[in-house]
Amino acid sequence: VQINQNSIIKEAKLSGINIFNKSSGKKLRGKVPKTLDKNLAWLTGLLIGDGNIRKNNTSVRFVAAPDIEKKIRKIVKKVFGVNVGSYSTGNTDKVKHVEIFSVLAIRFFEHIGVLRNKAKLRVPKFVFQSPADVVRAFLNGLFIADGYIPKKDVPYLTTASYKLGEEVCA
Repeated sequence: VQINQNSIIKEAKLSGINIFNKSSGKKLRGKVPKTLDKNLAWLTGLLIGDGNIRKNNTSVRFVAAPDIEKKIRKIVKKVFGVNVGSYSTGNTDKVKHVEIFSVLAIRFFEHIGVLRNKAKLRVPKFVFQSPADVVRAFLNGLFIADGYIPKKDVPYLTTASYKLGEEVCA
């Protein structure tokens, strides 16, 4: 992510992601987002809150209710140009595992700072320097996953990462 460290910008331009297969040298399937928009910020917040990058580097996975699954599908198709797969978690029909089987998507999220270790999760740098609507979209995705917004009280977020909690409050 190449952005000015001390200012808010109109859009975060994203670059520097390897789009080629490391062993064959062929271009990977899908597309890489060129800028951060509200949809991508929302998806990133959701991933940090209720998703993971699989250890075997095969997919980016979310746990999602049907309405959220539908939104994930739409955004992933638009942003990465790939479809997602989904399957029941086995113990309930209220949520599914929704997976992006794309090396490009994995590389993108790792490139912007989404880590595998939940305790080391942080708000990606570009979010702090993005326009207010992009920041709101990121927080919306994060709160859909790990937050609660009561009608007459203060919203709260539950997280295993102390640093993420601090940064969300900043």
